Parts: sequence; C-alpha cells; structure tokens
Amino acid sequence: MGAHTRKTFLIDPTDLPLVLTMTPDTASPRLTAHGRYDIPPHDGAIAGRFVHLLDMIDGSLDGDALFFNRNLSVSGDVEAVVALRNALDDFDGDLVREILGALGPLCGVGGVGLKVARALSAAGVRYG
Repeated sequence: MGAHTRKTFLIDPTDLPLVLTMTPDTASPRLTAHGRYDIPPHDGAIAGRFVHLLDMIDGSLDGDALFFNRNLSVSGDVEAVVALRNALDDFDGDLVREILGALGPLCGVGGVGLKVARALSAAGVRYG
C-alpha cells in the first residue's frame, strides 16, 4: 500500500449500527468498532451494505462493479481507498477467516455472529 499504509480507513456497513476504522500499518495494524453516530477521524471511507462489503473482501464481488452500480460509495482520500482495494485483491488467502482468527478463543462466537449479521443483512434488515 506504500504511502497509504498508515492511513485510517472508515468502513461503513450502512445497514448495521456500527462503523469500523482500520489502519493497515504492518508494524501496528488496528481495527476498531465505533457507534454509527460516533464517527472518528479518517483519511478515506468506503460505505455499502454489510453483505456487499463482506463479499468484496472475500473476493466474491468486484469492488469496481459495486461502485459503478452505486452499491458502494467512496469518499475522502480516494487514492488511498483504491490502494486498499488493490491490496485486498492481491491478498492470497481468506481475509475474513484471518480476521476471525485474530479473535482467539472468541473465533467461534465471532463466526456465528458474522453468519447471523450476514443473513440479516441479506434479508434486508436495517438498523439505526
């Protein structure tokens, strides 16, 4: 990600009651959750339905197609967001599984929560 590795990205699943911030710094990566109405400072933002964001992360949906079909919006430092998207495209592995694995003993609970949230989002349930 070059010059963008220390930037903070807002990930906004618009149909859930929270937002995430992510800083992909290899020396000190961070992922934090925040209330929908307590949005922290960030360099770039990507917003869309939870299921679309998840499918983009795991590679089953193309971010460009989501953007051009208006299912995804980008704001702030667009160049940084594109660098993040390119890094996700280049990642060999299952990023969702990696994130869940970071939960340690809560990995199973996180996986169940993820499945429930994904099912609710796919069913059109909105929060907030």
